[in-house]
Amino acid sequence: MTEPTRTVTPIFDPVTGPLVPVTAAGRDWVIVVEHAAAVDRWCPHQDADMARGSVAGRALKCPLHGFLFDTRSGRGMNCRFSTETRPAALVDGRWHVDGVPAEIAS
Repeated sequence: MTEPTRTVTPIFDPVTGPLVPVTAAGRDWVIVVEHAAAVDRWCPHQDADMARGSVAGRALKCPLHGFLFDTRSGRGMNCRFSTETRPAALVDGRWHVDGVPAEIAS
């Protein structure tokens, strides 16, 4: 008997922590594990690596200037910039961005 596919989205990835840098369909994302969301990996202001940022409530905080981006909409919460977001999920041990399998990036 075959086990059914299970989808589980953890609050914290034990390998990478709360932020997981990935590449899906040729694009770089950072998965905010707690929010099951993928945010464009590069800050729209000065291309800071958002994988080095932090989670602040419903936002991903840029490590360079502290700009906050809503992980649902991508809108800047304390700045005029916005970024791309997509849903993310951990399916059978592999991250997916908007349904596309992703590879862990460094």
